[in-house]
Amino acid sequence: MKALRSPRCQERGVVFVGDLGGAAFGNLDLRVPKAILGAIGKAVPLRLHRACIVRPFMLMRLVIPIIKMFMSEKMRQRLQVLGGPEQLAKHGLEMKKLPEDVGGTGGEQAHNYMAMLAQWVEEERSRESSKKGKEGKTSRRDAGDNEGERDAIKQTTERPAETKAGTT
Repeated sequence: MKALRSPRCQERGVVFVGDLGGAAFGNLDLRVPKAILGAIGKAVPLRLHRACIVRPFMLMRLVIPIIKMFMSEKMRQRLQVLGGPEQLAKHGLEMKKLPEDVGGTGGEQAHNYMAMLAQWVEEERSRESSKKGKEGKTSRRDAGDNEGERDAIKQTTERPAETKAGTT
């Protein structure tokens, strides 16, 4: 939600970092990236600035150059295969926004995605309720009293992180 409001993000686009460290060919399902991009593209109107694949497995290193031959020049420039996390800084990424396991310095903030999401949702609700309050049209749902939504957010924030941030 914050990315949608950020003029910088709207202008420059977002950077996707996929860490494939420890992945193998058995983990690869070619339908997943297409499904994810289709779902995100329709729901979140953000421009993809770059996709960085970090620590790809050997087969991926061989296949991606072949796939790139069939892409437009613009798309070829946006897809980057990097040998390790240390190369992310060379490509202009802010390391403070990435978790430590992909070479960043984000620490807990980068790993605590669900807590950040819950905070953003709460900020969004309070912003909407203050708008509605000024208009004199507050409803129970607008004021953030929807118990189902609060329970869902609570469950997601209490669930232990099982995957690294930025992985696919």
